Amino acid sequence: KAGTITLTAVWVAGLIVSEAALFMWHTSWGLPMLIGYLLYMLQIFYFVRHVGRFGKVMPVLHAVSGFFFLFVMLYSVYRVVFHGKVAWKGRHIKVGRRMDE
Repeated sequence: KAGTITLTAVWVAGLIVSEAALFMWHTSWGLPMLIGYLLYMLQIFYFVRHVGRFGKVMPVLHAVSGFFFLFVMLYSVYRVVFHGKVAWKGRHIKVGRRMDE
């Protein structure tokens, strides 16, 4: 399990880093990051063929879904750190404490 979680985290981190190519185009990292973006795009083309009908635009614009994912994750971290609770399906759930406290 830990290996799968680690590999998934590395994959997602690489996806997010490759999406930064759009902002770093005029630096020395621009071309390698663009190549990474294109490789992720090809991999996502392969994935979406087997899991549903997403069209051909979704893999090309995977940065949009990646930024949305990053926003949701950062907002969740904010809610946990500063509010100590999160909302899920209309319920507020306290986090960061043991259940028996």
